[in-house]
Amino acid sequence: MTERAKRAGVEHSAPFEEGMLAEHVGFRVHIARRAVRRALRDRPEQAQDNRLPSGSVSVLELICQNPGIGPQALSEILFLDPPKVTVVLRHLAAAGLIVRMASAVDGRKSVLSLSAAGMECLQAARQFVEFQERRIAQGLSAAERAQLNRLLRKLQDALR
Repeated sequence: MTERAKRAGVEHSAPFEEGMLAEHVGFRVHIARRAVRRALRDRPEQAQDNRLPSGSVSVLELICQNPGIGPQALSEILFLDPPKVTVVLRHLAAAGLIVRMASAVDGRKSVLSLSAAGMECLQAARQFVEFQERRIAQGLSAAERAQLNRLLRKLQDALR
């Protein structure tokens, strides 16, 4: 029995039966997501107090790697509704971390790039993201991490 289960007063010591959930991919992904969030809930002392939410760091990284990307493409890559992406981009622009410009091809659309401050912020955030990644994947070998990433990408591609 885990220490957490003992503290919670759980008296069941045998593994729980999961029934149909034992082989349910959606359930595994959902529970893995919750486990990751729980593992990252306690921030180490080296984390900056003003650090960006992880979703914002992902957006900065995608813009850095794909200068000129548009909000619609970000929405598709991140599986987020366009209004949610708009809110994140508005926050990043107000913080001076990204630059929005009208597309040279279609002036009705915008293209995105990082500002100098955005690049600096992203560089600092990458160190913390690496710490988080080590925490999340600590029980996996390099080969298992690569396999998990391949399988998750395959799942994402199938759901597009």
